[in-house]
Amino acid sequence: MSGRPQGAEADALAAAGDVDGLVAFDVDGLVAFAFREWAAAGADEAVAAQVRSAVPGWITERAFRRDDPPAYARLAELAVPTVLMVGDLDRPPIIACNEQMAARIPACRLIRAPGVEHFPPLRAPALVTDTALAHFGSDVRRRRGLAPSPTTC
Repeated sequence: MSGRPQGAEADALAAAGDVDGLVAFDVDGLVAFAFREWAAAGADEAVAAQVRSAVPGWITERAFRRDDPPAYARLAELAVPTVLMVGDLDRPPIIACNEQMAARIPACRLIRAPGVEHFPPLRAPALVTDTALAHFGSDVRRRRGLAPSPTTC
């Protein structure tokens, strides 16, 4: 039981596996929830559109979960250059989780996006793009034919 007055209808849609019905049922409520929880920098149509597009994934994600060994304890095993980005206005538990992950990943670069909450690609697209290009830059330039390929001996 969901505990909401409209919960019986949502429960029936869920029991029937009607993802489209569930999405349509309360997408505006889920968008409002996302604004409250993750949009400290303000509610706008770009964030609303991104949240609306994510709702079907939220509803169906449990079907894809697997009981794998926990990954958090294995972060120190990563042997690739890693960058994490978190907005400085994101929820404190999310910021703390990113800080803890960065501390566990060898040579991880943690970027704190100023004035950004949970949506860096929408709020700071230039920072996200610049970070990705700096991180993958030489490979991207090489693939585009803008830089010579590395030589091997």
